[in-house]
Amino acid sequence: MRGGANVPADFKTVNEYVFQWLTEAKMNYTVKDFGFVFDKYIQQ
Repeated sequence: MRGGANVPADFKTVNEYVFQWLTEAKMNYTVKDFGFVFDKYIQQ
């Protein structure tokens, strides 16, 4: 552990990084169009 570390600043930095990562992951993996599901249902 570092001596005299600025814990609040470190926590803020980590928190901002994690929030950005989660936001990008949600945008990449959230399905916006479910048309393929309906097409599959109609074809059967």
